[in-house]
Amino acid sequence: MPFDVFALRDQAVGEYQRYVKSFINILDHRLSDFVSAELDQGRLWPDPVLQLNPAFERGSDLKTLAREGVILP
Repeated sequence: MPFDVFALRDQAVGEYQRYVKSFINILDHRLSDFVSAELDQGRLWPDPVLQLNPAFERGSDLKTLAREGVILP
């Protein structure tokens, strides 16, 4: 079963966002609306980043690894 790291990130950010918002109690509705909008836009949690690893070296494919007994077929 594939593992979706982006779904995990979204879940973690959602939980953190609820946690942060639980501490915020702004009485001025204009300021409260502004802060909520900034948090909803992800101001405290940037978008995920995909990077390439220059030290990565391509290895054998899965079929070869299974044939060699390194992994289970």
